[in-house]
Amino acid sequence: MKSSPSHLLWIFSSLVLCFAASCRTVEQPAPATAPPAATSHTTEAFRLRDISNLSDDEFIDMVQRDSTLLYVDKAHPVSGLIAEDGYIAHVGSNGFGLMALCIAAERNWIPREDAAQRVARILHTFLNTGSNHLGALWWITDAPTATKNPYGGGFDIVETAYVSAGALVCREYFDRDSTTERSVRDMANALYGRVQFDEFLARDPETGLEGLLWAYDPAKQQFGDLPIVGYHEAMVVYLMALGSPSHPVPASAWSVWTNGYTWVERYGYEYYFCPALFTHQYSLVWMDTRELQDDATRSRGITYFENSRRAALSHKAYAEENPLGHPGYGPIWGLTDCGCPLHPNHFGGHGLSWPWDIEGDLDDGTVAVSAAGASIMFTPEESIAFLRHVYTVYGEKLYDRWGFRNAFNVKTGWVDRHHDALNQGAMVCAIENHRSGLIWKLFMRCPEVQEALRKAGFTKRDS
Repeated sequence: MKSSPSHLLWIFSSLVLCFAASCRTVEQPAPATAPPAATSHTTEAFRLRDISNLSDDEFIDMVQRDSTLLYVDKAHPVSGLIAEDGYIAHVGSNGFGLMALCIAAERNWIPREDAAQRVARILHTFLNTGSNHLGALWWITDAPTATKNPYGGGFDIVETAYVSAGALVCREYFDRDSTTERSVRDMANALYGRVQFDEFLARDPETGLEGLLWAYDPAKQQFGDLPIVGYHEAMVVYLMALGSPSHPVPASAWSVWTNGYTWVERYGYEYYFCPALFTHQYSLVWMDTRELQDDATRSRGITYFENSRRAALSHKAYAEENPLGHPGYGPIWGLTDCGCPLHPNHFGGHGLSWPWDIEGDLDDGTVAVSAAGASIMFTPEESIAFLRHVYTVYGEKLYDRWGFRNAFNVKTGWVDRHHDALNQGAMVCAIENHRSGLIWKLFMRCPEVQEALRKAGFTKRDS
């Protein structure tokens, strides 16, 4: 299976979409007034803390708080979108950013009303200012207006699902009878309801069943030909599509997704494989599968939670074996997509190699903090030990007022000066799931999600 769909998708995930941008805007009802512009909550001078006397809970609280404030301080003052560099917004990052604002309110890091206004501003931008096609949003967009993709990419159903899933979490969290919180709920429903998931269906040539396509190309005015088949980060997309209140896809689409799975053994662990750890993290930020199984997981005697735990532990075992002899590997572990000094476009797809590929072909010594960090909901002991270690070893080179920077390279000494709002958002939410299960609870109680799980064949795990 050297040309498995998952492997092709891995190659795709490291490419930049290059078709020209055009768009159309679909107007939706707006709140009576747009929320006020965002203001920063981080004013004090940053100082690295001595963590030697902090308990694990205290240390993780510090990391999560600092990391969450990225989504406060880096919000565009007009649109509310998270834009690390002030202009470019990764649309999927805002799905995680929406939930980070719920966490900030829940832990009293910012006032609840402030968090609700920030959420409302983001939703208002996507609904009333930004461009869409059939309800699908850009992959990457300009932060001020969300009307174009500066890199010329298309409308992406995966990024759209992340935003829609984040919006549902906000709908469940902001449940009070205030003008702002009512508008959050209304806009979350409108944003999710306008996505025409069924228009992104295409027939699978092997099974004759219809599965989802990844994107729509506005330059060619046609859908791309990349199918969304597992196993990787897009599982929650099928859940959102199955549960759609307005444009659901048939239950059989779940089989198209699971037919792409590849079961392998890597470094002592058997699991449904994909090279990078983000592919095992993103969807499970929302989906609490600790006690649920579908046909694919039941046939292997696991859950998706257990599958991701094994994936994380296989990355740790790889680092301990360290076949390429990278300095620091062992206590430093975990590979995922991130910025990279050794790639021509300064971004690399990192992960364990497929069993049939050259060992280490996806490992150049570049490590993203979120690889181990966002695995905390599966491997808390191992992940916290990693975070403590890199905080102590790298200090202010790697950690600033907004938590850990994106990545570092153990061979060259390079440290990314940027924060990646996508990976960091997944880590913020994963930490919260480890601490309280908040994101899991909010998402899983949505009636649309329960309907999707039913259609996908999820039932309580076998004892």
